[in-house]
Amino acid sequence: MGKYIIHKRVKELRKSHNWTQKRLAEAIGVSPVSIQRFEYGTVQPSLDSIIKFALIFDVSIDYLVGLTENPAKYWMLSEPWDLKQD
Repeated sequence: MGKYIIHKRVKELRKSHNWTQKRLAEAIGVSPVSIQRFEYGTVQPSLDSIIKFALIFDVSIDYLVGLTENPAKYWMLSEPWDLKQD
């Protein structure tokens, strides 16, 4: 998992939806320069922006940040997760 995988995912998703940086910036309420910086990996987006990217592109936050290769919003673990385990 790369440190700045989100920048690659946002750029790929934006391009696959034929959106400009300006359009995406307007949709999430930031400047086009902010989108440019996110995509170059020089600035990490805020949690609020990450949530908006996930909603706009209909993908999971886990996918955006590189925790999974599955862009689906909902996925199940193959085994139940027990938070009480050490």
